[in-house]
Amino acid sequence: MDTDKEQALLDIDDPQVPECIREHGRRFRNPARFAVDLGRGEYLLHAEDGELLDMVRLK
Repeated sequence: MDTDKEQALLDIDDPQVPECIREHGRRFRNPARFAVDLGRGEYLLHAEDGELLDMVRLK
């Protein structure tokens, strides 16, 4: 995955990923391994194999 300064690819356990996003990512049968920070409190969650699992937004 290509990233730039506006979209940072993060390990799901990175402290920059809010805990509520990490908890949500653990709920999938194939748990989230990476989060892409889109800014504005929006994240893409990806599995280890690169599958896009969800797009989430902080309230």
